Amino acid sequence: MKKTAIMACFAAMAACASQAMTTNRARSVHLQYSPIAERAVALRGSVTVTQTQTNSYFAIINCDRAYCGIQDLGARGRIFIFSVWEPDTPNNPKWRPDMVEEDRRAKIVYAAPGTNVSRFGGEGTGAKTMTEIGWKEGETVTAMIEAEEDGPDRTAFSCIIKVGEGGEVRKIATISTLGKMAPIGNPFASFVEDFWRRPPSSSLVRRAVFSGFASRSAGSSEWIPATRARFTGDDLQVMSVDAGKVGPGAFFLQTGGDTKNEHAPLWSTIE
Repeated sequence: MKKTAIMACFAAMAACASQAMTTNRARSVHLQYSPIAERAVALRGSVTVTQTQTNSYFAIINCDRAYCGIQDLGARGRIFIFSVWEPDTPNNPKWRPDMVEEDRRAKIVYAAPGTNVSRFGGEGTGAKTMTEIGWKEGETVTAMIEAEEDGPDRTAFSCIIKVGEGGEVRKIATISTLGKMAPIGNPFASFVEDFWRRPPSSSLVRRAVFSGFASRSAGSSEWIPATRARFTGDDLQVMSVDAGKVGPGAFFLQTGGDTKNEHAPLWSTIE
């Protein structure tokens, strides 16, 4: 086979692979909130899922050192996940949790009864908790992450949630990680992710409303509401995504299926 034919063959294979990747999952979409309280030590917000699919993640709070949200695992349940990263571990799929020395690991200080505790890797490393909460479409799940000093060289992150309007306020876990106490919330974001990543996942719609986002400074009881959200997406080059405002301090995110970008343009700020 001539060199040009071989190169053409490789190009066709690459195009097919790229197209397969495009159609195998829905694009991840995010909201990044502002303003953020000066020297923020606590973040809060709510999600109300209106359309879900198996293997979907609706991240309520994603910040620089911790994240939490709800996952739809289909027959395996609907759970709440709260995780804290360890500092300076690479975002590398080959980097395993056991590569971190014991004294540098994130430590579980408290976990609510029925909570599964484990370590994670591949996206940095850290400690993870998963709790079955059986959330439902149309039901609001509220979460708060709060940071406090844990000795001279560690910070403890606690996560508190409420499921439904009349639900019980309960602490899910407290996780201590290396790193001196510092302001949190850079970024202060939510997102919707399809982690099924196989057909027909990209043809299915995921939609949620995110509301009530606010942050609190150290030593203050005042919550500063987020009034703006920047709408962003991952590097998947499809436009079946949308976002917009649905009320005071409330924004929707939608991805997958026949979604059209009809409200806020991607990469714009929603006031």
